[in-house]
Amino acid sequence: MTTKKTLILAMTLLTAGALATSCDNEDNITDEPQTQQPAAGAITFTATLAPKGDDGGRTRAITTGKDGENKEILNVAWAEGEQVAVYYQKTDDSYATATATVGTPNGDGSAPITTTLTNAKGGTAKFVYPATLANNTGDIDEAALLSQNGNLTGANGISTKFDAATGEGTITVSGSEASVSGTVTMTNRVCICKFHFDIVDGGAVGPEREFSPVIIRDGNGHTYTITSDRQGDFSTRGFKRSDDIYIALLPVSGKTVSFYNSSLGSGGYNNYIYTASNTTLTAGKFYRNLSIDMVKDANTSTLPFRDLTKGSVSAVDGDIIYMSSTAATANTITIADGATVTIENVNINATGSAGIICSGNATINLEGANTVIASTSVYPAVQVGATGKTLTIGGSGSLNAEAYNCAAGIGGGQNVDCGNITINGGTITATGGINAAGIGSGQGNITNGSCGIITINGGTVTARGGLSAAGIGGGQYGRYGSIVISNGITSVTATPGYEAPAPIGKGAHDSGSGSVTVDGVANWAGAETEHLNWAASTVLRGGKNVTRWTLTHK
Repeated sequence: MTTKKTLILAMTLLTAGALATSCDNEDNITDEPQTQQPAAGAITFTATLAPKGDDGGRTRAITTGKDGENKEILNVAWAEGEQVAVYYQKTDDSYATATATVGTPNGDGSAPITTTLTNAKGGTAKFVYPATLANNTGDIDEAALLSQNGNLTGANGISTKFDAATGEGTITVSGSEASVSGTVTMTNRVCICKFHFDIVDGGAVGPEREFSPVIIRDGNGHTYTITSDRQGDFSTRGFKRSDDIYIALLPVSGKTVSFYNSSLGSGGYNNYIYTASNTTLTAGKFYRNLSIDMVKDANTSTLPFRDLTKGSVSAVDGDIIYMSSTAATANTITIADGATVTIENVNINATGSAGIICSGNATINLEGANTVIASTSVYPAVQVGATGKTLTIGGSGSLNAEAYNCAAGIGGGQNVDCGNITINGGTITATGGINAAGIGSGQGNITNGSCGIITINGGTVTARGGLSAAGIGGGQYGRYGSIVISNGITSVTATPGYEAPAPIGKGAHDSGSGSVTVDGVANWAGAETEHLNWAASTVLRGGKNVTRWTLTHK
């Protein structure tokens, strides 16, 4: 087999003609004091964009060219007719978005934009290019970047759809006119990569081999689907080995980037994969002539991308589990002892078992919005491994875990012991079944039904217990080792069942659980401490008022 080449992703920053390299991701909108009275109704808005790049005559948005060493570069400049979204504050303090059009570029490469604002108040505004990528908060809609066609130019190419950039400026309103003093600098939010495929599969492969679609995972939870828009019959509509493919990628730092696809050739479909570890891609840079050596792997079970829609998954270390359909599935995930896996936008409604089953120590990285429901009695939504094992949950996504009778949302089932639970990040919502904790133990008995140490180090956590159970801690007759909520957490909200003694801590008939420590204060009983705010509210549970406590840091 031919030795795999190394994917080199550390390229030299381009000189003249390069994309901007700085990246400003600040999302806050700050009101600025105004000396003029805000105008009502339609307001004509003008601003000037700083040069997009150095392109000589500045007649192109993005095209390819050559530098002094005959290396390919990107010529970047504003082009008349391009559109920029303007996100601004109105006089009623709400926000709106208008679409501005780029006029004829100036001789220095700057370009005017004009649009009409409605009831503009002035102050800091955000600018998003291209306007089609703007979300409802004045930032880049990252999801819109995930489907591309591999072209640099054209109606669906990077130059018109995916050369994402953002900027800020201060709008001053005077009567029926508004403007920005100086120029607005747009900072690139993506890098552009040019690559082609080589194949390493133990035999001669002709140039007719084709790939479509190409799936790219960037290690930050983004999955790109690159589909060729080449028209033609069945044998000519994919990417050929000789094709130059351009993609716009969000930046990554020290991540594993993987390429996966199915090739179409005389032998039918074959699966191929290439993985580059410890990869850094910087916003604003152009990475050119990357050679991706695709290794044939007909056994899709060894690939890191696991589609839960196609069947239950026995996950091993490094697996990324997603769903090609948004509809709930009864398929489940079993995580091998010691494995770290990523779940992304999974929607499980399991019957006859837990939705996620940890065989031992496990780490779950959350991406996107995930729902796991166990709709059969005695099974938790997320089953933690046996006593002495630890489930660790983190990431930037969310998890909604719901159990039915007698089992925890995250933790143990009825009369089943489980290990430790550690939450380091993400947005976690856990609901226990009748007599079971949201996070912790299910309904127990005299000898069984305990969980280990529950530790919350970060994230936003909302937990609700059922009937006689705590929100976080023990179910009825259940037990836990101890509970530790550390300094620096974002928010914890716990609601007990209406017959439970505490929102965080023991369930009814618990005589063997350990201490509760919040921000270094042991045996917490709901009192406010030096660094914490605990807000009590009353909720109706089962015809009885119970106290729900919400913790935030001062």
